[in-house]
Amino acid sequence: MNVSSDVPAQPQERGAGAFSRSRTVVRRLRNGLNVRVTIVLLTISIIGINTVLVMRATRTEREKAIASTIRDNSNLVIAFQQYVTRTIGIADAVAQAIEREVSRGGQQIDLAWLANEQAFDSDVVAVASVIDPNGELVASSDSPEGSERARAGALAELAFHASQNAPGIHIGVPENATPTGPAMIPISRRLNKADGTFAGIVLLQVESTRLTEFYDTVPHRADDVMSLIGLDGILRARKTGQTHSSGDEDLKHPAIRPEEAAAAGDFVTTSSIDGVRRFISYRRLEKFPFVAVVGVSEEDALAEVLQRRRTYFQRATVLSGLIGTFSFLLVGALQRRDKALASLRSSEAALRIREEEFRTLAESMPQLVWTAQADGTHTYFNQRWVDYTGLSLEQSVGEGWKAVFDPTEQGQAVQRWQASVAEGQVYEAEYRLRRADGNYRWMLARALPLRDHEGRITKWFGTSTDINNQVVAQA
Repeated sequence: MNVSSDVPAQPQERGAGAFSRSRTVVRRLRNGLNVRVTIVLLTISIIGINTVLVMRATRTEREKAIASTIRDNSNLVIAFQQYVTRTIGIADAVAQAIEREVSRGGQQIDLAWLANEQAFDSDVVAVASVIDPNGELVASSDSPEGSERARAGALAELAFHASQNAPGIHIGVPENATPTGPAMIPISRRLNKADGTFAGIVLLQVESTRLTEFYDTVPHRADDVMSLIGLDGILRARKTGQTHSSGDEDLKHPAIRPEEAAAAGDFVTTSSIDGVRRFISYRRLEKFPFVAVVGVSEEDALAEVLQRRRTYFQRATVLSGLIGTFSFLLVGALQRRDKALASLRSSEAALRIREEEFRTLAESMPQLVWTAQADGTHTYFNQRWVDYTGLSLEQSVGEGWKAVFDPTEQGQAVQRWQASVAEGQVYEAEYRLRRADGNYRWMLARALPLRDHEGRITKWFGTSTDINNQVVAQA
């Protein structure tokens, strides 16, 4: 976390170093080297590098957020698939039990009594009925009015079972039992006579909301969605926020077309029902012709990333402004020094002004600012560092700054710094630093090497920024 500046440790050494550097600058200027252009180009390069790093960081975070959302969705849709399979399985067991009762006792079966005796799960099955081949109601667990509604809605199921002697249950298209009540999903099973001819059906009415009750048992946001879609493309049950729906056609995506549906998958699409763009994960049920779907809105999934992106660019703008200001001040100092080249004393005075300007800039920055020599030895820390860590300037220079690192991270941070110094590369690291009150907080450190006209590093300039709140929020 080190950077060097023009700020030496002893005043006399500063004067000698300033004198030597002044003569070097004079020679370069006399050889036609435009130092000001070099500084401007260096500033533009630094700002450009900072911008690229910010864009790369935000792109990486976005990719991670998308991957995390898909991973969470994939895990959730498995649980939802299992829940729906169990729920439909309960209804299937009820239908089989009624079929066995009918086969043993004929069609004289008291379904209302069975329901009252909790012979089947009324939390899943709202109404159970037995209907003969002519559409007449033989038995029902509901009131007379409800029984008539069940009989009236059984025509499609009767036609289906009469046309084919298919084993297992058939799950029909949802219909509204009452104008204000929830949609009912008809689940039916064929009844056969002893000779195998059609004898009617067992018809169960299941509220569509029962198939999405799992939604309320898991954390969710207002635009999160959970759906059960048939391979015919018809929505059996859907819930988002407090809104239930069924019977619509949704998610016209190739992944869930009956002829193309894979066992599982993930994609992004915009719902034809509410127009929300979502990350979708789906899985086909193994025993029933349905696809379980969960989704989270793209806006919700990327909200934190977008907020951090704005923060990063704001910081990058501030840093670019500070670097630009520093460059402007430095160019101004060189211009003033150019006019005083006739006198070594004037040159030294101009250099001292430049050093004081650097100190003023460093002390005015909101970050912890530090400098180091070309070999990585720390030579300067601003007052914000002193206030933040509780170490004095004398305790911090040289190797003293290592004392405030988290002991478990000190070795790695120092090693990374030494590698940057050895390679002459931009230094960037996150680590925990002990604040003056004893608490360890996450810091983001960046250091840039400053080079002479021959490309040799003359010093390092670095900043450390407290990012503890962002790290905690991200975790």
